[in-house]
Amino acid sequence: MMAMTDKPGEEDRLLFNRYMLGFDSKNRADSEKYRCYVILMGTIRELLDECRINIGSYGYMYIQDSVIAIIDQRSMNINFKKEVYPYVAYKNGVRNPDNIEHSIRNALVAAYKVNLSDIYHSSVIMNAFGKCPTNKEFLLYITREVYRRLWDESVEFARF
Repeated sequence: MMAMTDKPGEEDRLLFNRYMLGFDSKNRADSEKYRCYVILMGTIRELLDECRINIGSYGYMYIQDSVIAIIDQRSMNINFKKEVYPYVAYKNGVRNPDNIEHSIRNALVAAYKVNLSDIYHSSVIMNAFGKCPTNKEFLLYITREVYRRLWDESVEFARF
């Protein structure tokens, strides 16, 4: 399988990316990591739907990949221009990482406008920002919310 990064040993450090293409269902470790990946993607999609991000936009897909990249770094102190956008561009076959940033920005602006125009179905998350969030603010907020929701789910599982 082709490595997602150019550095040797880097692929082993990333949790979810190599499990996107498939897994060995007989291997318990692979099955567990794939299950975690599916839960993670479900949580991210749920949040983006709550924010009213258009699922048909490229920005939707790039936001998902950016959140996964932030989670893979295991740190919120991350440089978006040098680490996140180039990674997402490489993964999606985009030559210029600036296109990733632009697509995410367009998706956020569109979601913010929809949120402002529809008072009855406005997003609590988008209202929390007050104004249209920057890419960095939004991605870090979504990542924190993913961590929080996954933590809450694990606590729920522990109770039963």
